[in-house]
Amino acid sequence: MDLVQLTKKVSNDLEVYKNPDISEWVERINPILKALGYTHGILPGDEINSVHITDATVFIQNVCYQHGYADYTSITFPAILLTTDNLEKEVLRYQLKNKLDNNEQRILDINIKIEHEIQTMARLREEIDELKRALWELDQ
Repeated sequence: MDLVQLTKKVSNDLEVYKNPDISEWVERINPILKALGYTHGILPGDEINSVHITDATVFIQNVCYQHGYADYTSITFPAILLTTDNLEKEVLRYQLKNKLDNNEQRILDINIKIEHEIQTMARLREEIDELKRALWELDQ
């Protein structure tokens, strides 16, 4: 079974069964997670809450218990990583595209802030002019 089919099976099994055996999937998905920077991947003892796959995206939600506290993690990555012959190249493409998208969004956010600050500055200049006029009139 290829990794796309196995991921779809795991997605279904997690919805239907209480504790399905997903060990083969974990073993096969971990190299992808490690390539994405999740240094340990999915560890024994981690609980996979859900797995969803679309044509474009894989979404994994898991929980790890440490010192009695639940640590929830959501992992999203392109579905192409399940089928690629060049994992490192596709991971790098994904990471670069994310960085590009994030930087473009930051520029948009900064531009909105700049426009707001320009409007604030214009209002302050008007207020300064009014205050100067009021002070001048006091001296007359």
